[in-house]
Amino acid sequence: MNNRSRLSGIITFIVTTFGEFIAVYYWLLFFNEGRIAWAVAVLLIGFIIERGAVVLHFHLPAWITDQKGNKSPILLILIFVTVSEILTWVMMLQMSVHLSYMYGAIIFAILIHLIHSYEAKVILVGTMKDSLLNPGTITLSLVETFGAVGLVYFTAHQKPITGACVLLGSLLVEHTLQVVGLTAETKGHDGSK
Repeated sequence: MNNRSRLSGIITFIVTTFGEFIAVYYWLLFFNEGRIAWAVAVLLIGFIIERGAVVLHFHLPAWITDQKGNKSPILLILIFVTVSEILTWVMMLQMSVHLSYMYGAIIFAILIHLIHSYEAKVILVGTMKDSLLNPGTITLSLVETFGAVGLVYFTAHQKPITGACVLLGSLLVEHTLQVVGLTAETKGHDGSK
């Protein structure tokens, strides 16, 4: 890996990690204050920044071709994934607050795993089944679930700084694993070493 590529990876890691962290933290803050439009807007902006950095880092084309030769515009994929993740966070929050944190964690883990699997399928041009069963993708989903529910739990129990630390820690671990895993797998796909 050359210095330019390494620097690009570091910048992508910082933008994705802190972009998502800031967006999710302020989403919950605004949501708890009843400012729902602001909450959704900040989450939308954060996820657009996060995904935009990934698209730029991996040089994803304007049209993505799957293994069957079907083409989809990257913009449509980004909209679908971003809206799906916003709904996932909102559903987890509502289930955690109104039912139990365990239900919130279960629904979040399932939905975020579907999202992570789809993203991996797009980036690696693999199959959804392979992505769903990939131990790395499962690990990423569980790590993010821990951070998401931890943020909501600790914030609800008047410990927002602890919740923020749990979220940031989980995102640092998740994004480190993603960078290492995707870099290794994309190298394997393009024939480089």
